[in-house]
Amino acid sequence: MRQKTLFKEFSRLSEHEFTRFAEFVSSSFFNRRNDVIRFTQYLKPLFPEFPEKQVSDNAIYKNVYGAESVNKQVVKNLFGRTLSLLERFLIQLALESDEIMQVSALVKELKRKNLNTRADKILNDSIDQFSKDSDYTLDTYRKQNDLLELKHGLVGESNSKEKILSNSKRFSALIKSTLVSLLKIANDYEVYSFVESAPTKTAYIENITGYIDFEKALKLIQETEPEEYPLIACYYYGLKSKTDDPDNIFREKLKDLCFENIERFRQNDNIEFWQMIFSSYIFSRAQKGPVDVKTLHQINKIYIDKNVVHKDAMGFIEENNYHNITMQAIAAGDMQWAENFIEKYAKELNPETKENTYNFLMGYFMLNKGEYNKVIPYLSRIRSGDIPVHLTIRWMYIRTYYELGHYFEAESAILAFKKFISASGRVTKESRSTYPLSLDYISAVVKSRISGKSLGEEKYLKAKNSSFIAKKWVIEKMEELLHQ
Repeated sequence: MRQKTLFKEFSRLSEHEFTRFAEFVSSSFFNRRNDVIRFTQYLKPLFPEFPEKQVSDNAIYKNVYGAESVNKQVVKNLFGRTLSLLERFLIQLALESDEIMQVSALVKELKRKNLNTRADKILNDSIDQFSKDSDYTLDTYRKQNDLLELKHGLVGESNSKEKILSNSKRFSALIKSTLVSLLKIANDYEVYSFVESAPTKTAYIENITGYIDFEKALKLIQETEPEEYPLIACYYYGLKSKTDDPDNIFREKLKDLCFENIERFRQNDNIEFWQMIFSSYIFSRAQKGPVDVKTLHQINKIYIDKNVVHKDAMGFIEENNYHNITMQAIAAGDMQWAENFIEKYAKELNPETKENTYNFLMGYFMLNKGEYNKVIPYLSRIRSGDIPVHLTIRWMYIRTYYELGHYFEAESAILAFKKFISASGRVTKESRSTYPLSLDYISAVVKSRISGKSLGEEKYLKAKNSSFIAKKWVIEKMEELLHQ
């Protein structure tokens, strides 16, 4: 069991991290066991695959202890010690990447050694620095709250004035951190509950605005800390826009506050509120009817024009965000903006997925722009194992061949698509139930083009009264045939 756990944790390390772990166990400050050092050195050339034969008990015992006859208990103990050291190393990595943990640990140690003046200075500097450097206000609130708690512990019991001031600051930090945390959780809950039914109802979350008077709290914040009000109010309006907003009053308040404060909100605040506005249209219990894609596109433009772009931990543009912004621009008919966006931000995509993402969107762009002769060169460069992408590409080939008048190629593409759906075990049940109908109707249109025979009114009426993927385009092609 320890062997399995150890190698599973090893496999999650990067090559650089594994090298650092080897240095970690070689330090006498952390480890005094030579067998662990030899074991780690033996594993270095085997990382990250760790072939089974070379990490067997026999192979490890022979290479670490130099004996042919294996002692399984010794190997078991070696695994246990190494695993313990590895997890201490992971704690070290966590400390290195979390400044507040470092400050907290240092302050506690200084306090223990009665160096309160130095600890207090470090805390004051850290509170100011975290506030300046953070790109996410909720994170700042939480860090301020934690650091002020530590700072309060440095105030002497006899210093009543400082205790009062400290409690006032602690209370303000805790209120802001708590309000935003609760509202963020409730907002997230609403979004995910809209997508999928919750296994159990959560009364605390679903009735949160009933037992907490957020409006009274916001009014007090607006009076006492007006600079903090807009951000906290956005979380509240975001929640109300999804739960109790039949006249879109809260959604409009959310948009107004978000847009007015783009310049002063932090980067990740803006990204969160952008997603919140989007959710108020898509994941709202109060909204009825189709979503106005032109409105969503205009919202996207406001944020993109302010250089608010969602990036991953490595600093690359988040692929789904790039994809959705482009698709909405195309759906809204803003083709020039869509093309400029695709080209401008393509260089900021993760290099591992850049080519596929760029070529897919450019192919889709050219298809919707009507430049059909440019579509296939883009599609032919895509190498993706993603099934939804694969299905969409196949459909784009069919549309392109048809619009170019290559009806025999379109017919072959339809047959290949049908075969793929029936033969692939990875196509979802939903795709199996929706695509075949689309393929049957467009197949009838293609066959009519090839044979020169009439499509038939009955087929057209049946299609109009059915639900299937790409219905608008298929119906359009049917009507062209019927009216020629």
